[in-house]
Amino acid sequence: MPRYRPFTELCKELAQDDEVRLLEIGTRSKVSVDVLHGEGEKTLLPNGARLIYELDRLQDAQKRRYATYEVDVLSLADFEKAVGLSRIEYVHE
Repeated sequence: MPRYRPFTELCKELAQDDEVRLLEIGTRSKVSVDVLHGEGEKTLLPNGARLIYELDRLQDAQKRRYATYEVDVLSLADFEKAVGLSRIEYVHE
């Protein structure tokens, strides 16, 4: 299993715990997060996030696309809740 999967899942779990607040990830105050959007869905732009780029998901019968955001670590839990935990594919550590 690639190491990013367990880390991404851990970030999703922490987002649901109101008593936990991440300050940094790997000494960084900002991280990149890949979010999966369905065909025809509007790209979300939650507060505190910056859209970096969008890219079609290759060989995807559902014609989904990735949107990669730069997110302040302090705002990561709010970002995850705003876009929906099930849409988050990868939190870059």
